[in-house]
Amino acid sequence: SLVKNVLMVAAGLFAGWALCLRKTPETGARAGTFTASALKLAVALMLAGAAAAYSWAHVEQVSTPGAADGAGPFAVFKISTEMGDFDLGAGEYLVPIMSMSCEECMAKVPELNRLAMEAGLLPMVGLCFEEKPGEMERFRNDTMPAFPLYSLGNRPLVYYGLRGDDPFRITLIRDGQALHFWDGRVPDAEEVMQALYPDEGDSGA
Repeated sequence: SLVKNVLMVAAGLFAGWALCLRKTPETGARAGTFTASALKLAVALMLAGAAAAYSWAHVEQVSTPGAADGAGPFAVFKISTEMGDFDLGAGEYLVPIMSMSCEECMAKVPELNRLAMEAGLLPMVGLCFEEKPGEMERFRNDTMPAFPLYSLGNRPLVYYGLRGDDPFRITLIRDGQALHFWDGRVPDAEEVMQALYPDEGDSGA
């Protein structure tokens, strides 16, 4: 993990300082100057590691099913948009998770629109990573999504925690918990219904 790597680098600096930069009569002044710089760098890295650990602990509450009070990872999103209010912790939703600068995500919007317009299908709400302010509005203007978008802002750990490894993911959720997800493609309505009601699919003739 990022935190582990940062702490390992800091430990390596201290070890190198202790083993290789001991004062000698010939190198005392130079070693002393370098040691002070190395110490400052190591302390800075340790502080960065602590900050990253703190951030990661909070991200875990968002990105890990069953974290915090036992709610699902999407339950924290209570969203007000120009297309209505949505509580992802209550009910069933389709949730595309997209970066606003992702060309693959842009190309998926027509398929998402068709899925969102299917009669009787679930409401769809997009969760959007904005590396820079205004990217979501440009994405909206360029792609014309038929479903509401909600900005995650520039919070990459939250975004990647929800999205996984693929650039595009759409997740089927119920009461904040992920029931099923599709990476790299948009499912059709029949797939969504089968994932939502798997027992009914198994009991068919």
